[in-house]
Amino acid sequence: MKKLSIKWKVTLWYTGILAVILGFMFAAMISMLNETELSVTEEEIHGAVTGFLENITFADDTYYLDGDTDFYYEGVSFCIYDETGTRIHGNLPADFPENTVLWANRTRNIKADGKGWMVYDYLCEYSSGKTLWIRGTTSISNIENFMRVTIIISVIAFPVLILLIGMVGYFMIKKTLKPVDEICNAADIISGGRDLSKRLPEKKLEAEVRHLTNSFNEMFERLQQSFENEKQFTSDVSHELRTPLAIMISRCEDLLSGDKLSEEHKKDIEIILHQSRKMSKLVSQLLFMTREEKTIDTNTFEDIDLGMLLQMVSEEMQIEADKKSIVINTNIEENLMVHGEQTLLMRMAMNLIDNAIAYGRKGGNVFVEAYTEKDRVIGKVSDDGIGIAEEHLQKIWNRFYRADKSRSSEGTGLGLSMVRWIIDIHGGTIGVESKIGEGTQFYFRLPKGGRRNEADEIMIEHIRLLKR
Repeated sequence: MKKLSIKWKVTLWYTGILAVILGFMFAAMISMLNETELSVTEEEIHGAVTGFLENITFADDTYYLDGDTDFYYEGVSFCIYDETGTRIHGNLPADFPENTVLWANRTRNIKADGKGWMVYDYLCEYSSGKTLWIRGTTSISNIENFMRVTIIISVIAFPVLILLIGMVGYFMIKKTLKPVDEICNAADIISGGRDLSKRLPEKKLEAEVRHLTNSFNEMFERLQQSFENEKQFTSDVSHELRTPLAIMISRCEDLLSGDKLSEEHKKDIEIILHQSRKMSKLVSQLLFMTREEKTIDTNTFEDIDLGMLLQMVSEEMQIEADKKSIVINTNIEENLMVHGEQTLLMRMAMNLIDNAIAYGRKGGNVFVEAYTEKDRVIGKVSDDGIGIAEEHLQKIWNRFYRADKSRSSEGTGLGLSMVRWIIDIHGGTIGVESKIGEGTQFYFRLPKGGRRNEADEIMIEHIRLLKR
């Protein structure tokens, strides 16, 4: 499962906390609103019953009602009960339960048949121990309906509000962490080794991030310097080795051309010559890489027909493939234009095909394909050889790494490293798929270029001469 980014984690955390806080606030607000409405209604019914008492006159051990007594006033219904609890005056609201007991000086909420009322019973004592009950009744269904609607609106509005808060919060956090994203992107480029001269951006950074950025830039500065020193050392050593190796190869060839050596000595010298040539090849590749890494300028790239280049390299490499009875099969579209440097792309193709031949099955096949896909040129080089174990697939791009040392004594371990570097500087990508005993396929993608140039026409003519 993919881990959440810091932006999402912070957004979820603060949104969750706000949701809990707002939930409590909504619940408290609804409860307070309900209590307030009921409290106001209670005061009103108390006042109404007190006002109704003014219509009753107590005298001569009895009571008298005013002739214009109104038993309904501003939503409150009034009833008069004698001391036995029998209703003697007034009417109850519709559907109100008649058998509701009297409860002196107490406000109650009564519910029946889905309706609600607030009831207040007032006990009057007069004469010598006689009593009279005054009941005030008012409907609270409107309050309940209002609270029900309020709860529904709150339930709908709450998630919408939380979602809005989350979106606004994410936008603010994203904007706040934008400098961190820029630092991460720059760090990815630098850590990928594509451009060690780049540095993390330092402008408009907060103090908390600026110190970390400066520390990283200092580290990258030392890393770049170490890398440059390593390349310079490799270049110097390779250059210094060329002369003694050339002398060793020349002397071995001279000795072998004579007839004064015994067979045993000739075998020993042949071994020395073989290893010297292998070292010379390694030195040449190292010099090529260090020289190109220093001098490469993407501004000098031009449009090249990669299809023709692959066809030409395949024709030339067939001579090497014949030594193992391997057939190089091509399936290449015409006019596959890419923007790049011809020598480097040719080296890339040669290394891939040479690798396929080296690890291919004797009497087998090497397949070279190339075609367009949207705005990309896709190339594939595959074989039906020994294959590469899965644990080696990510390591084969490292310099001097060989997956099967016992079967690749002729290799230097630089070919695939060089291929990946060439693909990278051309803005492309490269990958590999392999199964043990079934073969290996390398595939790369390069951005499409424009039209053929003069160099492409020369290449076409060269291919024609090879086919003759």
